[in-house]
Amino acid sequence: MVDACMATKTNNKSRRLQSKPKTGDTIRVSNIEQGSAAAVGRGSKAVVVNIFGGNWKFFFLIVVLFFLGGFGYSAWKWLNPEKMTGGFRIAIAEFTVAGDPDASDIGYELSNSVYRKIEDSFSEIQSDYDITIWGPERVGEVVGDTPEERSASAQKIAEKIDANIVVYGFVDATESTWQIFPEFYVASFNTYQIDELTGQYQLGKPFTLIGQENAVRRLEINSKFTARAQGLSQVVIGLFYYSIHEYQSALEMFMSAESIEGWDDELGKQVLYLLMGNAASKSKNLDTALGYLERSLEIDPDYARPLVTMAGIYYLKALEPFENSEDPSDINQDLLARAEITYKEALRAKNQPPLSDISEKVHFGLGQVYFMQAYGGKGVDIQKAVNEFQYVIAEFDDGKNPRIRELAAESHSRMGMIYAFSGYPEDAAREYQIAADLLFDYPAEQEKYQKRADELRNEVSAP
Repeated sequence: MVDACMATKTNNKSRRLQSKPKTGDTIRVSNIEQGSAAAVGRGSKAVVVNIFGGNWKFFFLIVVLFFLGGFGYSAWKWLNPEKMTGGFRIAIAEFTVAGDPDASDIGYELSNSVYRKIEDSFSEIQSDYDITIWGPERVGEVVGDTPEERSASAQKIAEKIDANIVVYGFVDATESTWQIFPEFYVASFNTYQIDELTGQYQLGKPFTLIGQENAVRRLEINSKFTARAQGLSQVVIGLFYYSIHEYQSALEMFMSAESIEGWDDELGKQVLYLLMGNAASKSKNLDTALGYLERSLEIDPDYARPLVTMAGIYYLKALEPFENSEDPSDINQDLLARAEITYKEALRAKNQPPLSDISEKVHFGLGQVYFMQAYGGKGVDIQKAVNEFQYVIAEFDDGKNPRIRELAAESHSRMGMIYAFSGYPEDAAREYQIAADLLFDYPAEQEKYQKRADELRNEVSAP
């Protein structure tokens, strides 16, 4: 009886508890199946969801695939970078900074200043020509502590985005007085026979800056950098005209840069006078060109570039009488000898800018000198010319140095000329054919050497 009463009380209590309204938090669990659950707390105070059914390996796989997808896209972007388009492409890279971390913003500030200056300078002619200019945000940074390292970095950027010119610089902030080195790199213009300009250029001696408050620093940058930036923009425009073979316009642009207020000789004018000499030489104003090159050497007597151009002018002047008479005995042997001496001076010069291929240009020039000396009957062994042209071909090394592809092609053509001159038409045809093949992107020159190769092969096969 007692047990029955206890059971009745217990059942009544249970019914009262079941009928009592729910006022507290409860946890309701649903969809319990194969380790999967969704638990929802009242009032959104607790939400626990396991959407992968407790299968953490599957969850981990999804996460890995997500990150691999992002990495794959980044890798694809790195392997397939955006390329510059247009007939003339200028890239302004962020200046690299070494030393004081407080100077980190200077690199971008300097490069952006150059970008604006060059963009403004080109604004007047951009409507007439297909010119593309990228600033530091799109180009990135040229890195390296030495001119060689920075020029190699600039070359990689030029190849990556297909730029003709990369403008950059270096800020040495390791001491309290910072030094700023403006530089630029000429890659390629896709234009025949202007490879004399390729390589690195340093726009004069570095200018200094005291590392201090930003406002003062910017004022100092403006006053010290303005003339250099303006000169650089004029130089780049001149290089544009040079690239489309408008040499007189290029010379005029370089000449206008000469008069920029505040751009003194020690601030890079040896580069300007070199370019003026090259442009005048291409315009057939050889004596004027020599004058500019001599001014370049007055500023920097150990500068190899103007010596190479000067030697080439002596060579051209030596051939002028022969071109009029077609008599090899009229070749000016004294000027050829002077060209030889000047080429060798260039080879010994201390200032040989990185990636400028001074040695290859000198050996090609010497090959031409020795060939004309032999052709003029002055007792020079023609093997000396052969050795020089073979040096250039070996340095090209089947394309491992693409910067001297044109020089290698011309060296093969000269070898063809020597073989033909010496009575070996089959060997001559082979050399001319190689020259034609190397000049695949210059149709006029390729056609000329292809025609000569075919003529020599027909000569060999004729009965």
